[in-house]
Parts: sequence; structure tokens; C-alpha cells
Amino acid sequence: MIGRTDNLMTTADLERLFPFHFMFGRDMAVLGVGHSLPKFMPDIVVGTPLASSITINRPPIPLTFDDVAAHTKALFVLCGQKNRRLRGQMILSSEDHLVFLGSPAFDSMADFERSGLSLGDFATHDSSPDSLLLLQSTHTLLAEAERISRSLRKEREALLQTQASMKALTERLREANLTQTRFIGSVSHELRSPLHTVRGCIELLSEWQGHLTTARCRDILRTMDAAADHLLRMVNDLIDSAALEAGQIRLERSTQRLDEIADLAMEM
Repeated sequence: MIGRTDNLMTTADLERLFPFHFMFGRDMAVLGVGHSLPKFMPDIVVGTPLASSITINRPPIPLTFDDVAAHTKALFVLCGQKNRRLRGQMILSSEDHLVFLGSPAFDSMADFERSGLSLGDFATHDSSPDSLLLLQSTHTLLAEAERISRSLRKEREALLQTQASMKALTERLREANLTQTRFIGSVSHELRSPLHTVRGCIELLSEWQGHLTTARCRDILRTMDAAADHLLRMVNDLIDSAALEAGQIRLERSTQRLDEIADLAMEM
């Protein structure tokens, strides 16, 4: 260790302000380390070659005394065992001595927790713990934002499915209304025909009652009876259709003769 740095900083000051510092000489042997450094990088040991414990990730220079001394204004990122990193600056304390002043670098709060360090291992002025808390808060907010985003995507998909279902239902209702309109039009025509027949027969009998033969009157009555039967079948069919649609009766399939169906249609 050294007694003073640039005649301004004592060894005690260095320990207090930079607990992760280390010092090495021109021969690249470690001369001293801060009290917190062994917990983070135990391979940096006094008396051992610095190259056996760390490599320089930034700046891209060889790990030699002269190269490091020529970059004292640069930000250094040093990598040790288990991919642990230190960030800081190299200070030329004398012609033959360099001191690294910095602190550990973490990508997440989980990395900090795995390191085995505590907040007490850092200097009071060191903002690394605050940066870690900010990073953790940022990750928490990002995770919450992602959760909300996933929830909104699910709700949007559900809304789109509901809209599609509503569109399909609207289309089915439109088709049902159109079918109902056509059905009513067809039924109205089918009902009017036998009613007109009955009414015509009644008018004929009323106007020509004294001039019609008995045989002619029987023909007119048979026509009226057939028209009434047709009308009754139509009404019964409407009642059955309504009951079938309401689920009050169940449709049963059976085999029918085609000629019987044709004869029935001709009678109607």
C-alpha cells in the first residue's frame, strides 16, 4: 500500500472512498487491494500478477503498464472470474504505480444478489446501489407493462371474436327475417286462394240460388268443402311449424312415396 496519492489522499481515504480499488506496479504485480474487493474478485491477490486474475474489456488495449498509463482518462471495464466486472478509471499515482478506482458493474439486481455483496460494501458516495434499485424498478415496471400488454392483447382478441360472433349472428338474423318475410308472403298467397274460392262459391249460391240445379249446388258445395279442407291443412301446418320452431314438437324423418307427395301437392 502507499501512504499518499498525489500527496492528497491517504491510504485510509483510499480504503474509505474506493473499497474496490487495487494498486499495481510497473511489473504488473498487485501491490494492494481495497477491503471490499476480495469478496467480489478474490483472485486479485497482493503479490500475484494482475494478468492472472483480470482482462481488459474496455478500452481495447493490452494489459501492460505503459498501455494502461497512456489511457488514464478512459473508462475501464475489467473482467474477472465468473464474468464479474469492474468499471472505473486508472490513476497514475507515481511513475511506477497505477491505481484502479471503481466499483462492481451489474446488469440486474439478481447479479448483485448472487455476488454476495451488501450495500455496506460500497462507499457512501457510490451510486451503484441506487442504480441497481433503479434498474430493478425499471425491470419491474417493464414486467408489469408486458403483463398489461398481454392482458390488453387477450381482451382485444376476445373483443374481435365477439365482434365476429355478433356479425355472424346479425347475418343469421337478417337471413331469418328474409326467410320469414318470404314465408309470410307465400303463406298469405296460399291462404287467400282457398278463401277466395269459398267466398266465390258463397256469392254464387247467394245470387243464383233459385236458378241452380241440385246437382250444380252439390258441385259448388264440394268445391267449398275442398277449399275449406285445404285452408284447414294450411292452418294446421302453420301451427305445427310454430310449435316445431318453439321446440314443442320434434321432427321425425320417415320414408314417403313420391307419387303420394305429388298428388297431395296437386290437390293443394
